[in-house]
Amino acid sequence: MKKRACILMFICLWGFLKAQVPFSFEDPQMDAYFTNPANVPVIKGRLLNYTPEDLDTLSIRYVLVVPNAERQSMRYADLKKDGSFEIKLDYALRYQQVFLMLPYSFNEVIVHQGLYVEADLIELRKVYLKYKDIPESLSRNQTINFGGPDSSLTQLKHLYNRFEPEVKEQFYSLQNTARNYKLPTSENFKLWNQAFDLLEEHQSRFLEKFPSKDAWLLENERLSEYYSHHFVFHWNKPIPKDGSLDAALRHQPLLVSNDGIAYYSYLQTMLSVAYKSNPLKGFEEILMPPRKADLVKIMGGPQGLFEREEYMKKILPTLQSPWCKQLIQEELASKKKQTQEINNSLKNMPLSTTKTGLGKFVGSLPQGANLYSAEEKNIDSLVQRIRALYPNQAIILDVWATWCAPCISDMKNSKETKVELKKLPVKVVYLCVTNNSDEEKWKKKVAELGVDGDHIWLTGGLSTKIMERYGLSGYPSYIFIDAKGEYHPKFIHSIQHLDIENLKKKL
Repeated sequence: MKKRACILMFICLWGFLKAQVPFSFEDPQMDAYFTNPANVPVIKGRLLNYTPEDLDTLSIRYVLVVPNAERQSMRYADLKKDGSFEIKLDYALRYQQVFLMLPYSFNEVIVHQGLYVEADLIELRKVYLKYKDIPESLSRNQTINFGGPDSSLTQLKHLYNRFEPEVKEQFYSLQNTARNYKLPTSENFKLWNQAFDLLEEHQSRFLEKFPSKDAWLLENERLSEYYSHHFVFHWNKPIPKDGSLDAALRHQPLLVSNDGIAYYSYLQTMLSVAYKSNPLKGFEEILMPPRKADLVKIMGGPQGLFEREEYMKKILPTLQSPWCKQLIQEELASKKKQTQEINNSLKNMPLSTTKTGLGKFVGSLPQGANLYSAEEKNIDSLVQRIRALYPNQAIILDVWATWCAPCISDMKNSKETKVELKKLPVKVVYLCVTNNSDEEKWKKKVAELGVDGDHIWLTGGLSTKIMERYGLSGYPSYIFIDAKGEYHPKFIHSIQHLDIENLKKKL
């Protein structure tokens, strides 16, 4: 009887918590909410027990999850002399996921109305040194205090991230098995359902132990991830007409989060693959509500600056939600301005036919980028020329492609690391492959990214030869050659996340 009463009480509590679910981005209420500047949230914070040197050397970084094709945007916040900082988000978006990188700490926060963060720098260092080899999922955030309207949301996520880690491992294992796209679709779904049944039980146990008015957050995130892969499993396959996707299409993400954005982005990809000649036709074929279709449009499409601009011009007249239209108009205006600046820099780029050790000089850009077109036919000769130009220095060759999203992401977010590299006898040289690209796209992409340094366009068969010569499997790839000329395979996997201290041991 006692057990039955407890179960009944929990069911009532759960019903109460579910009743607190907020409206979604597909709701007409978003139009008024988005245009009200009072709804733009702010993250405020302060570091305690810092030194003047700390303020000069440490930084506050954060990654916003954003409702467009890029999905994430890296930013920096100024650290004031009193150890405080303030981050005002771009728009009045509801429940936006932000990855806040305080010194020695990585924190997932959910921001809706406002959040206050306070951290003791001495304690952060202690915890970092103690747990630096432990995965982020175990959370080092216990030394950080959260306050303000959104503190309960963030604390709920932190508690949940530490809850029953062994069950999470089982879930991830089942997920990875389900993602074997060589399996029949029916088998994919069977394994996927097993994984999320396990996760649902896991969340129920968590909420029974830690009841919260924000319980809807965990459920909605779980369903966003669950349904997003219903679309993935139908990539390169006919879209079913039997109603099997109806539940997935009815779902409405409530957060601007990795899972929430992926839901709309994966749906857009499914439609783009199925309707290559006219992706917008897919919205009519599956009778998608206009406001959902708008979100699919703004969160899908190409990422590249020039491609994105053309895409936005095409979808803008089709948008029916005023807030989505305003978002795209502002993004388009920003892209146009950026495009104009890039075209101006390319137009004014000094040209020369002077030959250097790196190849034919193509020109230079205001950000400090020098562009060359390789003239060597042998990849070993090219690498030797690069080394000869930078004697007594280690060389990092960044092999990338203009269409490669991970390549571009690493180049965008590696500026802080490159500042550290310039203090060392290390030279970074960028080698762009010709695969599915051309020299004009390369020049525009370098200008768009604003990356300095030496850039070489790998002409002819060099793009293939460098992959074969160094056993590289894809893009981006990194070749590290020390000052003595010794190649260290797989030593570098990312410039953004490069371990500087480990690198120093190789110099």
